[in-house]
This record gives sequence, C-alpha cells and structure tokens, in this order.
Amino acid sequence: MKVAFLGTGLMGGLMAQRLIYKGFELRIWNRTVSNTKFSLRNLLKDASLALHAFSESGVNTIALEAVQKLLTQSVKSNLGDLDYAALYNVVFPER
Repeated sequence: MKVAFLGTGLMGGLMAQRLIYKGFELRIWNRTVSNTKFSLRNLLKDASLALHAFSESGVNTIALEAVQKLLTQSVKSNLGDLDYAALYNVVFPER
C-alpha cells in the first residue's frame, strides 16, 4: 500500500518509520529537512518511484533525475544507511 505522510516531527517520524518497517511505500514531506531522518537508501527508493510516476504523466523530471543520480551515487559510496547530512560527502567530497 502507498501512503503519503506529511510531517515527521517527534511523533510523525516514529509513525513513518514504523510504516516503512511494515513494508508500506511512503512518500514523505516535511517543512524542515533536518527532521526527516530517513536513510538515503529509502530516499532513493522514493525518488525512483516518483520519477517513474511523473515521467508517465508527462511532467518535466530533469530536477528529479538529478536528485536520483545524487542519491544513487550516495548509496554506491556506502552512505545509503545515513540521512540527508551524508549528501554533503557526495556533493563536496573534498571537505
């Protein structure tokens, strides 16, 4: 089952993680990026599913394709179990 989840604060984050654990496909939105503590591997799955859905509807997906490539590189760099902060290691590897 596909579920959209809005808000990943203290309670929402725990609820969303439980749904992921139970095998639900989640689409997550939160106004504060730092509160979305989901692994890059899960974000790649979401980006890939969204890219597939949007490309079938004729929506321009150039930006989402770039995000998918960045997440794919992150997972290939063994950062898949980390959260958003790990993206800086991919975007700025020299830091």
